[in-house]
Amino acid sequence: MNFAFSSPAENLEASSEAWLRDLAERGFSPRTITGYALTAEDFTRFFASEEDEPDAPSYADILLWKQSFDARGLTLRTQQQYLIRLRAFFNWAVEHGWYENNPVQGRLIPSASDLPPTEYVRLQGWQLQQLYTFNRPHRAKTATYPRNYAIVALLLTTDLCNTELLHLTPADLHWDEGEIFVEYGKGNKFRRVDFPDIAQSAVRIYLASGIRPRDLPDTAPLFGTTSEKGTFGVRKRDCAWSAGSSTWLSALVERHVKAVAFVPGVRCRELRYAAVQAESASLAEARARQARLNVSLLERMKSRP
Repeated sequence: MNFAFSSPAENLEASSEAWLRDLAERGFSPRTITGYALTAEDFTRFFASEEDEPDAPSYADILLWKQSFDARGLTLRTQQQYLIRLRAFFNWAVEHGWYENNPVQGRLIPSASDLPPTEYVRLQGWQLQQLYTFNRPHRAKTATYPRNYAIVALLLTTDLCNTELLHLTPADLHWDEGEIFVEYGKGNKFRRVDFPDIAQSAVRIYLASGIRPRDLPDTAPLFGTTSEKGTFGVRKRDCAWSAGSSTWLSALVERHVKAVAFVPGVRCRELRYAAVQAESASLAEARARQARLNVSLLERMKSRP
């Protein structure tokens, strides 16, 4: 595949635009595409300003771009993200014939050991109690509150990671044993995870709400969506029930925590970390008390005509 443009910068701009269109067609979320677009624009602008010879971007160009990061005040994590995104672009561009090789070599990307410890948003005990409580504030949507509550309860009280939660099915829930069987857990291995009373009661309320279609088999995802993959805002709900994406899950958790606990920017990993750090006897009692209240609430839901 040959592409003729008057300058290497124009070729870079055209190839990155084609890449972004391909990502959209493949169902990537608008938030992810925006991040990729910002990185592509940043490097294209830098490459155009440094261009002297009519050549494709080289290792030296990537190195010079990387060396500009410190002067611009970019954190090491942001630098890593920029380079990973650009490497992904060039992998695509090489595969589709825009370039012969990828100039973003792996040794340029900071490794996990190079990065400073992750800073997590901290939640206070009263904020965690709000998240344990099934009491919908006016800021949270009625239609999806039981689902969001159950997801947050599982993240707060179990050892499930994002991927495991997304692929969880009702068949994996062993109520009497108080355990969740994770078929493909960390390291692609089977493992058992505690399924405490508060999480059980939250999931039961969610299942009773009807948000998950009742005619689905137990092997279908516990938490899913009928929205078109990658869509946000106005959604098309004519698709089959399927597991949501990690982006969908993170955005859902972030909205729920902001609505219930008044804290913005909290995602799945931060939520799990906050629960572990704030563990106390008073919170354990709050969870047990809410689990009992949830059982009573569920009985009232079942008795409704």
